[in-house]
Amino acid sequence: MRAPFGMVVKCQLLSVDSAFQEHTEQMRKKLANQKQQQVDDEDDRIAKAVAERERKREVRHSLPPLTGLSNYQINQLSSFCRLSSVSQGGLGLRAI
Repeated sequence: MRAPFGMVVKCQLLSVDSAFQEHTEQMRKKLANQKQQQVDDEDDRIAKAVAERERKREVRHSLPPLTGLSNYQINQLSSFCRLSSVSQGGLGLRAI
């Protein structure tokens, strides 16, 4: 005995509705993961910027008093010290 036509249509609609809900949930999870990754990336970028600012502050305070030099010249000297250190495979500043 076959089910009445209305019953078959109702079952098919429930199946489509269920598939739509599953797809919607998958998309929601995907978007939530993407948003969390963006937040994590932004946190990392901020942490790196803060660390770089602190490193520059330490470099300026570790240098002997440089009278007669402009801020530009001091920044250039700080950058040179950092590049010199990285090229030598070190993590800290190398004395000049």
